Amino acid sequence: MNYNRLLPGIAACLLGCGPRGGTPAVCCTALGTQGKAALDYTIRYQSEASPATFSIQLNASGLRPAKTPLVVRLANWGEWTSAPYAYLRNLRIDGRPATYDASGIISVPRELLADGRLNIGYDLVVQPYDAPEYAPRPLLPYRTDTYAFAFVSNTLVRFTLDGALIDADVTVRVEAAPDEHVFTGWNGFSVGTQTGSAPPTLSTGNGIFAIGRSFVRTTSTIDGTPLEVVQAAPGADATTPVAEAARAVMLSATRATGRGPWGPVRIFIERARGTGTHTDFGLVIGRPETLPLPDGTTELLAHELLHDWLGSHLVGGGSLVWFYEGFTDYLANWHGIAAGLFTLDRFADRILAFEREARTSISFGRVAFAQPGVSWLDSDGLNERMAYK
Repeated sequence: MNYNRLLPGIAACLLGCGPRGGTPAVCCTALGTQGKAALDYTIRYQSEASPATFSIQLNASGLRPAKTPLVVRLANWGEWTSAPYAYLRNLRIDGRPATYDASGIISVPRELLADGRLNIGYDLVVQPYDAPEYAPRPLLPYRTDTYAFAFVSNTLVRFTLDGALIDADVTVRVEAAPDEHVFTGWNGFSVGTQTGSAPPTLSTGNGIFAIGRSFVRTTSTIDGTPLEVVQAAPGADATTPVAEAARAVMLSATRATGRGPWGPVRIFIERARGTGTHTDFGLVIGRPETLPLPDGTTELLAHELLHDWLGSHLVGGGSLVWFYEGFTDYLANWHGIAAGLFTLDRFADRILAFEREARTSISFGRVAFAQPGVSWLDSDGLNERMAYK
């Protein structure tokens, strides 16, 4: 390689780009030998630490000079920056202590990028699921006596260029003891350390992962697409009824739309919450209190699954909540009927209940769903509650 040809670009990277508007930035893009950066993450759960932490190590390579700044950030998904404890700790870049601002943007010394590489290490506090500090921020990592659970968005640092997350080749290693179980939305279930390539979109999307013991598991398929359900919660094994309900709903959606799931469907049944969350790689629901599955659990499961058909690949943020949440609630009940999971009487009762609930909001009749400029995500306020129903 003729390194002399790289010097002007490296000089521009080191000297030509400074912070914009107070935002720390480094003037490098992410272009490896195949047109992508390479991001190699290692996740280690430190259950014996005080406090317990996820220890994250990122080795990034293929960062090349460019005219626009590369920004390194741990997304504030789940509002960790306002938590009453230091969530992000021991931040290091190439072995040096580093800092971050109030929005999670990490300051990177520009001289560290001359070789196109960055090594970033940090720890994230994992609160007990019943801790008062955790309750207001249920999207942050948590732990029980048997497992720890987290979402990708607020555990893995990301790189953005011109405000957009970069495309990259991603490898994720989840280190665990030989008798521990690992479940990830991108590579599924394994015993002991899990290592493997992740879909490139993991560098831009969200996903789930859990590390612990005594996981139970059920596998199936949906017209050839893998379906995997794992439960870490105590009590009766709900993986089989959850898998059966999921398969029925998704077969109904496939018949109605002519398209199956986007990829493998992986579901984690947790202990800590009674809600559900859909991500690009895996979804999570709370453990049902009884078996057979209560109708409410089946409806919640169907709602989260149907995001894969309605909403999860849309761009529009809060302006489309009324579409990808409210309509998904309706379709969860519709496909529940079509799949034979609900009675017709229950379907009618639910739709009428949605209408009654919407009419109790003072937003009813004052804002229109397609009206521009409406804040539909108003912290569980009047607009948000109406949009969901």
